[in-house]
Amino acid sequence: MTLKGARFQSQGLEIETRTAHQFTGTARCVLAILYIVFTPFQDTRIEITNVSRPVDRVRRSTLVGRLAPANLLVDDLDRVFGTHRRRELEYALGKPRTEVPGLSQGHDLRQRVSCPESRADSFVSHPTACPKEEVVSSCLVVQHVESEGTYVVGDALSSAGVTVDTRRVFAGEPLPADISRFDGLVVMGGPMSANSDDGFPTRAGEIELLARALDRGILTLGICLGAQLLAKAAGGSVFAGTAGPEIGWGSVDLSATATSDPLLEALPSRLTVLHWHNDTFDLPQGVAQLASSQQYPNQAFRVGERAWGFQFHIEVDRQAVSAFLDAFGEEARDAGSEPLAIAAATGARLDELGPIRDRITTRFARLMSGFDRDLVELG
Repeated sequence: MTLKGARFQSQGLEIETRTAHQFTGTARCVLAILYIVFTPFQDTRIEITNVSRPVDRVRRSTLVGRLAPANLLVDDLDRVFGTHRRRELEYALGKPRTEVPGLSQGHDLRQRVSCPESRADSFVSHPTACPKEEVVSSCLVVQHVESEGTYVVGDALSSAGVTVDTRRVFAGEPLPADISRFDGLVVMGGPMSANSDDGFPTRAGEIELLARALDRGILTLGICLGAQLLAKAAGGSVFAGTAGPEIGWGSVDLSATATSDPLLEALPSRLTVLHWHNDTFDLPQGVAQLASSQQYPNQAFRVGERAWGFQFHIEVDRQAVSAFLDAFGEEARDAGSEPLAIAAATGARLDELGPIRDRITTRFARLMSGFDRDLVELG
């Protein structure tokens, strides 16, 4: 995130910057801590100009703290710092939880809580009102077809202690109306078109959900169809690939940008992955292109700091490949890829890809659980 300027003022203390800086790591956390520590005072004021979320958009947010009693632009705070990071910092400093499902701008931040010692509900706006509770991250998963589950991504989230809410939209399960109560969003693949509602009644709703996640800075991962929907939500376009279907095991090359990417840094420059798609996409200005193949240039990308799209299937294990071949074997054969050849190569390919796949998915899960490098090391 690039912040053009920031100004903090409370009880005679004033900190101001007007020059362009990369406010990441320590600087961003210091601003958040100043906000959290001083907002009980009635004259606290923080002004932040954000010029790069999600794609070179300009937004000026004035955060005015009133915590006793409180009115706060919670949505703006989440957009600047991210919901999970704000919540972790509040817990670290002993503040009561301020994230309430459905909370919007101008609502009172005091929350009815239950203190185990007294077994009585009370409104609180003071750090000592109740002991700290454990922060548990939650992730919304959108699954389009039975065969394309989360596989290794789901295992990584579970291992990181993340609570997963899977919506099997192919079985009629509805999308949630509010994304703000989730710390992460994962949208899986499927045979549908990102451009058509035919056989895909949740398409527009998923694109809107992804756009809201981008706007709020919610950690997001799109795989295959999910990556295409993410590209559309970020302002890109999806279209039929002119080089034909890309199905089977093949290589992708990581870009120079990937060497400093939180998920892809310190990985080999060339990976052998499982492709399974007909459509491709272009990327809007400002989106980081992370990987390409000989057939299609956009194989992985990042929108802002917290949303990734992978056109290839980074989630697969042996069970996943077997499910893909059972469900889409004829599609592979029609594209000139023999299913038996894909199956025969899977063992060796997964032996090579497995440690890299696990590193990527574990990094994503740890970001969601709050144990990301920026938070632990403060930059």
